[in-house]
Amino acid sequence: MRNIKNIRNLDLSENLLFNVDGLGNLTTVDTLCLRKNRLESIDGLRNAKSVSILDLSLNELQNVDVLQNFTNLRKLILSCNKIQNIDCLINLTSIETLDLSHNNLKNTDGLRNLRTIHTLDITGN
Repeated sequence: MRNIKNIRNLDLSENLLFNVDGLGNLTTVDTLCLRKNRLESIDGLRNAKSVSILDLSLNELQNVDVLQNFTNLRKLILSCNKIQNIDCLINLTSIETLDLSHNNLKNTDGLRNLRTIHTLDITGN
């Protein structure tokens, strides 16, 4: 996967992945689906800032701070993880759909600047 650079849509769902270190070159990806894996870290996505649709649901994520500079995100699905803090989402002002359901959120302060949001799900926290 390290040599793939210009892919637009990538679905790696249900692959029992523990990390995304091999995805560091995905600088042009628009849609990325990594649902239902065993991800504990997404630090390997640090360069995928062009992504506009990102599904990380059904993983083991506790920290999503790497997403703080993903300002192109329009749809972000983080349901069914172990996330407690979402302060890193405060600058994602293009978000229209955000699913944070079934996590361990302690507060929702990271949502206060999300003015373009149409759909928000925070059930089960």
